[in-house]
Amino acid sequence: MLQGAGHILAVPRATTLSSSKVRGMRDAADLRCAASVCAQRRLVLKWIQSHCKRFLLVEFDVHFFGRAAMKGQDLRSPGRVQAVVEAFERGLAEYEDLGDDGERVIQGFLCPVLEGYFDSNVATNFEQGLVDWKEELLEAGFSSISHEHVYDYWWAPAFCICAQ
Repeated sequence: MLQGAGHILAVPRATTLSSSKVRGMRDAADLRCAASVCAQRRLVLKWIQSHCKRFLLVEFDVHFFGRAAMKGQDLRSPGRVQAVVEAFERGLAEYEDLGDDGERVIQGFLCPVLEGYFDSNVATNFEQGLVDWKEELLEAGFSSISHEHVYDYWWAPAFCICAQ
């Protein structure tokens, strides 16, 4: 499986992947996007397209992070801040009734991640929306892209994207 927050399943064509090739793919594949990482992800998606007849990706549709949503916007634009804060309020509500375990999740994960979304010095997250994933898969050479809703999580709805 490739690294990244999304769950990925690639169905190989007639070829068999050796463990060294899989390790190489995993090492080269951070399916999250910053300017330089984006180019790496595009290369990996092109490689996957050339070696697989079907590629499944389960990912959040974080439309307020994608290229389509961020064109010309500041990372701290009011609309983006509001979307992130509202999502995190839903996440806090989900964990606050879990006692000490919930507190550990909130303090050790949710709060640092929230702060990272607005740190202009270091990118800590490279999420993108469903529209951007579909665009990148088309650019990689897949000709048929479909998606299906999986579940509404507190962060964002999850979708399974099928590229062929």
